[in-house]
Amino acid sequence: MSDWLTYTPETFLMFSERTYRRLFESHNAALWPAHLAVVLAAAVVFVMLFRRAAQSGRLIALALALAWMVVALAWFWTRFSTIHTGASIMAAAFAFEGLALLWFGAIRSRLEIARPTGAFGWAGTAILTYGLLLQPLLGRALGRPWAQSEVFGLAPDPTVAATIGALLLARRAPWFLWTIPVGWSLFSGLTLWAMHAPDAWLPSGIAIAGTAPALASRWRRKQRTPLNANPGL
Repeated sequence: MSDWLTYTPETFLMFSERTYRRLFESHNAALWPAHLAVVLAAAVVFVMLFRRAAQSGRLIALALALAWMVVALAWFWTRFSTIHTGASIMAAAFAFEGLALLWFGAIRSRLEIARPTGAFGWAGTAILTYGLLLQPLLGRALGRPWAQSEVFGLAPDPTVAATIGALLLARRAPWFLWTIPVGWSLFSGLTLWAMHAPDAWLPSGIAIAGTAPALASRWRRKQRTPLNANPGL
């Protein structure tokens, strides 16, 4: 038992930070100019977010679903598998989330995205904006070259952040859509912490910032349910 106390997150890390960042560099080089399509998808999400269109939730869900499936194949299955033995499991999880968003949000149109209002709405918008646009800027501010940028739809962290922001804006998003984004955020945070990255707190912080309001909102709805169900009481 005492031997376990000597283990740290670094013990289980399969690669160095330099290897991890260089992998993003080769990933971006291999996929260029797909980044242009990603910018277009991000623009569509933003336009749909602030429009009162019947198809807004469906189009946002479709963009997110495609992003998750691209990351599953292009990043985890093709790229990350060269440095991590669990990459195939991660690829399957991301593909499942993409299919869930496609079925529930795009095909069945059950993911209704509300226009941002109030503190929770603007928190969701901020997280969504970070995932879609701002994460590459943060990497550059931390001294990483543009070639190593993590981009929505091509890298996991910004894709997950954008999804958490969208789910926070959605009315009654089902719990199963939250599970994989939150799980990945915690795993990514631990990985970055093991590499002593200065932004290690960010993935877990985003997960907490997204799920805490969602859980609070669900709890309030449950508290009101008996009164709504029995108006005579």
